[in-house]
Amino acid sequence: MGGKGSKSKPEVDMALAADLLVAACADDSADELVGYLETVNATPFVKATAVVELAGRGSDNFGSGSALAFAVAAGAADVVAALIDAGAPPTAYLPSGTPLIFVAWEAGAYSLAHAMLEAATKGDGKSLKYLKDGEQRSLLHRMVASDAVLDGVTAPPLASWLALMVAGGAVLSDKDKDGASAVFAAVASQWRYADELLAFVASHREACSTIVEGGDVANASGDSRGTSLLHAAVSSGSLSLVQAVLQLKPALDAARCDGVTPLAMAVSSGAADMVNLLLAAVAERPEADLALGMRTAAGESLLTLCGDNAALRATVAGAMTAAQLARVEADDAMHRAAGCTPDTALRIQLISDVHTEFFDEWRELLIPAAPVLALLGDIGLVYQDKYREFVLEQTTRFEHVILLAGNHEYYADKTGACPKQSVSQILASMTALAGEADNLHFLDNAVLDLGVFRIAGTTLWGCVPDADIDAVQMRMNDYRRIWISDEARLTVRETNEWHATAVAFVAAEAAAAAAADQTLVVLSHHAPTIAAGYSNIDFYGSNLTGAMGSDQSELLQHDALSLWAYGHLHWFYDRVDSSGTRIVSHPKGYPHDKLEWARDGLVVTVEHRIGVSA
Repeated sequence: MGGKGSKSKPEVDMALAADLLVAACADDSADELVGYLETVNATPFVKATAVVELAGRGSDNFGSGSALAFAVAAGAADVVAALIDAGAPPTAYLPSGTPLIFVAWEAGAYSLAHAMLEAATKGDGKSLKYLKDGEQRSLLHRMVASDAVLDGVTAPPLASWLALMVAGGAVLSDKDKDGASAVFAAVASQWRYADELLAFVASHREACSTIVEGGDVANASGDSRGTSLLHAAVSSGSLSLVQAVLQLKPALDAARCDGVTPLAMAVSSGAADMVNLLLAAVAERPEADLALGMRTAAGESLLTLCGDNAALRATVAGAMTAAQLARVEADDAMHRAAGCTPDTALRIQLISDVHTEFFDEWRELLIPAAPVLALLGDIGLVYQDKYREFVLEQTTRFEHVILLAGNHEYYADKTGACPKQSVSQILASMTALAGEADNLHFLDNAVLDLGVFRIAGTTLWGCVPDADIDAVQMRMNDYRRIWISDEARLTVRETNEWHATAVAFVAAEAAAAAAADQTLVVLSHHAPTIAAGYSNIDFYGSNLTGAMGSDQSELLQHDALSLWAYGHLHWFYDRVDSSGTRIVSHPKGYPHDKLEWARDGLVVTVEHRIGVSA
């Protein structure tokens, strides 16, 4: 249509255009409306947000809205097409926050919704990336929740919708406010087109790189229990769904917050065909054999879960190597002797460096996936209300919340919005905050006993060699923004002293844990290793290394220690030390870091090492 928005044309008569819109929608004939819009500057009309009210139909059509909203409500496909051609954005929203494409879909105007979706893909290829409603649901979420028949007659086929979504930049694995992707919802609800949806994702890896890269859609949890896509498929009892999910190469050892893997779920159900299918997948992927030896939070092995089903037990045992089988049977005997209970396994969700000071929508940063949450420092600025609100909100979502101070918690300025507080004053504020909830534990060189588990928390700080003190003092913000007193800033001398105190604390707690036959978990902000890979190349081997972490290889060898989790570096790390201690980091980081943050966090299971003091 020529002359869109031309300044040489007269301005549109909004009232006249509204009358023509009403007439056009009455019989879905846009000729007269189009003829008028071609003679005027149509832009104010097609982009106005109150045309519905102007047309005198507000009480019947959303209260307010654009000309396009009016046409969509009327189901007038030709008028919708004409308005889009005149410049109306097909991805427009109602004032209520619902995209008009969704309105068409919910009204059963599937061809109209499809046409609008197609029009939206003709831009920069990103127009659909953020097309969601107020519940953060995408169009695919809406489709999965409906009973629409996508047979090419009643509505265009699913493949056509998916191709348009991908062309418009939609990410099929995006989650709603409850943390579930549409793909997960399709599997969990056994949507009639779930197999086709999974096949599309699996067979369009290049076009859907943002969907399947890193196994996101396969491995992201879909609820607060840490239920994965494969869990949902196994729960459905559908072999075809499980086969379709397996095409996405999901992690076979992914466990829910109760420690149950998909394989454990299948074994518990006694579904031999399902068990055989999953065991075949394990056999094809050597790295997945960890799933054979995993236990639930109650300490149950796959063999234990077989119960009295001798045939199933033989099948599971036959999938193990002789060494694996011997180890599992020995551990089963030990668990029976110890009277194993759920208290002998601990599930912890680990996050650090949330930096709430940089995020306005901080409530959406985290989805619960384990009973215990560990906040490993740099959660935000203590003086800000949103720091306090974020921390206290977690106490309503987890059984226990463990809070550490990072270096940023101590940041203060002489002037500006950030009040100048000393380290001791900020420590007092964090201690007071922990007093507001019985399940909030602030650990500053302190411990939390959870039955057979001893959790030691410390900032740790770094250990800066003499040769690097000047560089660290000059380049690190800690020594400009942290105050020891009203007049004295922090120095490397203090942090080195704090580090020595922290190391002595951890050593003492390791000895105490061993003496009490407890399993030790150490949580720190600074890193306990400076091995290759612990940080990005900006810090590794530089004269700033001492400010980032320290070599705690001797402590890591302690028999009682099972897990050491840390933050600070804005760098993912997950290794098992030569001693068998797992060292992990799962940071959120600054907005510009663009880390592959998982809202359901990194969840680890720690089993009590029976007889660690022996």
